[in-house]
Amino acid sequence: MNTETRSKDPFDTDIESIAQIGGWTADPRTDFLAWTKGVHDIFEVPRDQTPGFTEWINTFFPGQESMMTGRLEDCLRTGAPFAIETRAVTRTGRSIWVEIRALVPATLSGDGGITGTVQDITDRMKSEQALRESEAKFRTLADHFPVGIIIHRGGRLKYYGREAARLLGYETTENLIGRPILDFVAEHDRRRLAEMGRRRYAGEDVDTCYEATLLKNDGTMIDVLLFSMLIEYEGEVSILAAFADISDRKRIERELQESEERLLIAKNAAGLGIYDYNMATGEIRWDNRIRELWGVGPNDPITFNLFMEGVHPDDRTWVKSVMDQALSSGSGEYKVDFRIAGRAAVKERWVSATAAVLFDNGKLSRIVGAVQDITDRKTTEEELRRHRERLTEMVRKRTEELETKTQNLEELNAALNVLLSRRELDKKETEEQFVLNIKNLILPYLEKIRKTRLDERQLTYLTIIEAHIDEVLSPLLKNIRSFNLTPTELQIASLIGDGKTTKQITEILSIAEVTIEFHRKKIRKKLGLTGKTVNLQQHLRSLM
Repeated sequence: MNTETRSKDPFDTDIESIAQIGGWTADPRTDFLAWTKGVHDIFEVPRDQTPGFTEWINTFFPGQESMMTGRLEDCLRTGAPFAIETRAVTRTGRSIWVEIRALVPATLSGDGGITGTVQDITDRMKSEQALRESEAKFRTLADHFPVGIIIHRGGRLKYYGREAARLLGYETTENLIGRPILDFVAEHDRRRLAEMGRRRYAGEDVDTCYEATLLKNDGTMIDVLLFSMLIEYEGEVSILAAFADISDRKRIERELQESEERLLIAKNAAGLGIYDYNMATGEIRWDNRIRELWGVGPNDPITFNLFMEGVHPDDRTWVKSVMDQALSSGSGEYKVDFRIAGRAAVKERWVSATAAVLFDNGKLSRIVGAVQDITDRKTTEEELRRHRERLTEMVRKRTEELETKTQNLEELNAALNVLLSRRELDKKETEEQFVLNIKNLILPYLEKIRKTRLDERQLTYLTIIEAHIDEVLSPLLKNIRSFNLTPTELQIASLIGDGKTTKQITEILSIAEVTIEFHRKKIRKKLGLTGKTVNLQQHLRSLM
């Protein structure tokens, strides 16, 4: 074989060693190959053992022989330079990555000579492979991590994970790469986030964790917690942003804030004061309302003795016993109403204290509660008590008066009932006697007159008289008339009710006894007495 190693300037040799690069010259036709020291170092070949061109291709590029031969022949034929990255093995069998560059110098054009360089790029290839693996792991993590992850550079989106797409309302198959990053930011937040990105690129101190409002695909907004940092992505400085949807938390915070505002309004409206007694540290905190009630300045230290000094002397023992009972029994709460009048500047007032006693592992830790000024309520209750007493006394006296009047009225009513009963009885007896007199003293004679010879005028007068008598008797016989009795049946019923026998009725009305009996049956039937053992006379009297 025809080989040699070219000598070079020591400076060039050092550069080759640092850059892991070497030069070579070859002539495939003569199998000529010359290496610099850098190529010997790369292929781990002693400097005195440079291989020929064919051995170099076949030995140091296993599996790549055809590719290498073809590229070199193309270079010789066309004169066009080339550069390839390929695997190779060293003399010791170590696998490496090399970059081969070749060209046909003008001085060798047409003579079949090729010159070029070999550079060991194993470390770079390993780094790129590691980077690719790292990016693959990152993408896998980003796609499955329960937060949205995006990468942007120069104001445009370079990467987004599945969760990011989902949170923003996009299908994971949609290609969002290249979209302006501010398209996904709510309009009111765009200027702030753009300025933060500019400062982050400039290396200024910027918050890495902050809240923002993003814009979803459907135009709605979501509140997110963002974490941003600079990273190198695809070989360039970029911004990685991870975000989580905190819309529910923000909604709860808003509701809590509104609730606290309503509570503050209610607290102020009710005149409530809040206190917190830390039993472990002995610290007692009062809000301004309690300080005002006790006549304590805003900066005055609060102690339990100060609290007891504000309690009315007559109530201190009782208040202390209520508190001690709650603390010792572990009941968890207490409520006590008492008076305060501890300082000359504070007038006597009534307050209601309610507290929750908190325990930690069975050990007393804190007392948290509220104090409300109930002076007006107590004053009103006292006025109501006195008013109730006055009303009770007035009701008692009035009740006695009414009882007396009621008794008098009952006695008067009893007397009136007796009088009315007697009057009704007298009236009934008078009516019955009147009807009886008419029937016995007048009607029989009218009937006898009707049987005499009367001219037409006399008969008319008689009819009128009978009609008038019937009108007079009609209201007195209204009960019996409701049974649709004939006039003859009414006469006979009236006489039966008066106790007249059939023979007597026959004489009075001049009607045969058979006829009277016939009318009796008709009367019993109309009165609903057929088949019943009811005395007709008594029944008729009850109806008259």
